[in-house]
Amino acid sequence: KGPISLELVAKNQKIKLNDVVLGEVWLLAGQSNMEWPVDRTRERFELKKAASSDIRWFNITKLSREIPAPESQGIWISGSPLTVGPWSGIGLSTALELQQKLGVPVGLVQATWGGTRIESWFSQRGLESSISGKELLKRYFGDLRGFPDRLANYNTSSAQWDTANAKPDPGNSGFDKGYHRTEFDDSSWQETAQPAPIEQIYERDVDGGFWYRRKIQIPTEWLGKNLRLDLGFMGNDDSVFFNGHKVGSSQGKDKSRAYFVGVGLVKPENTIAIRVWNRSGEGGLLGPNLRLTPSDGGDPIDLSGSWRMAPENLIEPPADPAFQRPLRPLGPGHRNAPAGAYHGMVSPLIPFAIRGVAWYQGEANLDRTNEYPELFQTLIKDWRRRWTEPTLPFYFFQLPSYARGLQSQWPEIRAAQDAALGLPMTGRIVTLDIGDPNTIHPTEKRVLGQRLARQLLNEIYQTGPAARSPYASTFRREGSAVRIVIQDTFGGLTTTDSKPPTGFEIKDQAGKWHPAKAELFERSIRLTAEAVTTPTATRYAWSNHPKVNTVNKIGLPLAPFSFDPAQSK
Repeated sequence: KGPISLELVAKNQKIKLNDVVLGEVWLLAGQSNMEWPVDRTRERFELKKAASSDIRWFNITKLSREIPAPESQGIWISGSPLTVGPWSGIGLSTALELQQKLGVPVGLVQATWGGTRIESWFSQRGLESSISGKELLKRYFGDLRGFPDRLANYNTSSAQWDTANAKPDPGNSGFDKGYHRTEFDDSSWQETAQPAPIEQIYERDVDGGFWYRRKIQIPTEWLGKNLRLDLGFMGNDDSVFFNGHKVGSSQGKDKSRAYFVGVGLVKPENTIAIRVWNRSGEGGLLGPNLRLTPSDGGDPIDLSGSWRMAPENLIEPPADPAFQRPLRPLGPGHRNAPAGAYHGMVSPLIPFAIRGVAWYQGEANLDRTNEYPELFQTLIKDWRRRWTEPTLPFYFFQLPSYARGLQSQWPEIRAAQDAALGLPMTGRIVTLDIGDPNTIHPTEKRVLGQRLARQLLNEIYQTGPAARSPYASTFRREGSAVRIVIQDTFGGLTTTDSKPPTGFEIKDQAGKWHPAKAELFERSIRLTAEAVTTPTATRYAWSNHPKVNTVNKIGLPLAPFSFDPAQSK
């Protein structure tokens, strides 16, 4: 368990590693809902309070490459109330349950990138082994003809757009209000996970001025030393204050910031205040790293995590696409380049030992749901092949409820995900009851992590009670009724609100769907509809945001299903 120290010795080199623990490691992968930080969850205060150094986090820097990167970029961080703000909310929730029940440290390796399509997470050979993947690669490489010119045009047009749409800085009004001062009360400011683009925090394009503040305690041995404050990249211009005194400023997002903090400013507890003016494009604290280090060397304090933030002057860009910033063309370096995220973020991990994978992705592939069943299964096989673990556990989150978009997309992608359950050592976490109809990023994450952890404890670690959602296995006609056989009821089915079951439908001979009355039995559901005498198909929760309430006896929601013999022919 540890912690222990390790010393690695080779001919003329010696490396000593301190505070090493031994335990269970899970890879968190996918797009923004897996990435969604603790600081932006509904349960952030209880998650932070529960955090401990027995849980560690390694966040892989976002990188898309044409060939595998030689190593992963990132650092291990120990859990504490001050450090877990930027961690995956689902990941930390899962780790807390596992660590408590297993009594061993838990490591989380996070490889996530918002908006990424599944094809970016394949190895190229993996894509070539898939029918849909081959077609994707064919289109991608075919479209690369002329890419250098398109990229050059993009660089020119985006620079011209930035110049034409740059918002002039009207002046540092936050300074006049004392935002930089140590004694300023920022308790009413928003708590955010940094580094993160302003656009991610507001979930839309915004420009203008923004302030960030954070208090930091330093080790006693740092007193009497000069410090180096590394703040990575910012968009676009910044002014940085340490204990109320300005220590630096820069203009332009292409400059990595590093500022000198003189010994006379350093105290046991310090306040860092940053003003960023975002003229156009992506803005805010962009990272990838925020660190404070003695100028004479030593281990840094990681400043990523919880920061207080407030807008000084919020500017909303025009909604008309004709007036929005040009988009980067798809090609090498793009987050959705086939195999790009795999080469940059996953390949360097292998053969690092992991217990399994937790996956949350699919929203970015809603435009081609027909490809997803084969792609998802092939990706699982691909990663297992790369790790030389034929049954590497692979658990995924089914997409939650969301009211927007075409009404067929979300149920189709959920069904496409479920096709992977035919592979060994896979598991699904049903999330229909957790979604928010108005946002693609529901902020309730702890219950999702708890569901995953309980399923892992039962199925991987052979401890704890059963923890699977009920699912439909077969259906048969009974005259004018339909009988659905349900597995994993664990004693029966019920509803969450004592009301009749909702969300069930039956299709008549003319192909029209009708709401169905459902009778719940211990291991089956009987469906009828007054207008249907000869049912031809049945389905459940078949919409983006279905109103459903059926659960098994352990309180887990019934998974969506569709049985339509006509479509399976």
